[in-house]
Amino acid sequence: MSAPFVPSSPVFSAAASLNSTGAGAATPSPGWVYLVDDDAVVRDALSFLLGSRGLPVMAFDGAASLLAHLQQAPRPVRGVFLLDVRMEPVSGLQLHEALIGLGLPNPVLFLSGHGDIPMVVEALKKGAFDFLEKPYSDNTLVDRL
Repeated sequence: MSAPFVPSSPVFSAAASLNSTGAGAATPSPGWVYLVDDDAVVRDALSFLLGSRGLPVMAFDGAASLLAHLQQAPRPVRGVFLLDVRMEPVSGLQLHEALIGLGLPNPVLFLSGHGDIPMVVEALKKGAFDFLEKPYSDNTLVDRL
């Protein structure tokens, strides 16, 4: 039986420390990349990319399916949220607000081909870890996770 894969990237380190148990002891596993994108082609490609790099991925087609999953998920929820900004009917920014409302301190990374400076500033002020503009390199995305 092999040891669990634990990435040493900044977001996964933050996710592990934010989802601690006991007096500041980090959990041994960073959890999942919760990928939310309403474009099936993008969602499948990102799932493949992240999975091929050893990152565990749960992919969702929108805010409703992620929130339904989180209602059933044990606490604390371990992992990172990777959200597309432009989705219908609930945007990634609105989903981020909902995650904050649920009291989930997990890191959030946004992906967007339509980001502008005020949008990026708003997301970062509300606690987003990072905001990547499409097109981005695969290595840049994986490195941020």
